[in-house]
Amino acid sequence: MDRPNYSSPMGAVVGMDKYLDKHEIVSELRSALVRLEMENSYLKENHAKELEQLRKDLENRVKEAQDSNAMFGQGISMIMQRMGVAE
Repeated sequence: MDRPNYSSPMGAVVGMDKYLDKHEIVSELRSALVRLEMENSYLKENHAKELEQLRKDLENRVKEAQDSNAMFGQGISMIMQRMGVAE
């Protein structure tokens, strides 16, 4: 037996409320997504800058260590020459 569909004014309001709630949730999620994408972009940019700075610092330290090592080698060589041990 087919039952007739009756729509009540209250049912229509409840349906509209659900629609508006879902629309609001979707809007909030879109806003959160945009905010997170912006934050992600900012973090990527900062990360790239930090990595570049770390690379520069490492290059400087390696150069300083090589220079120090070369100076140490020259000092040892001079001492050995004075002692008559060097070639």
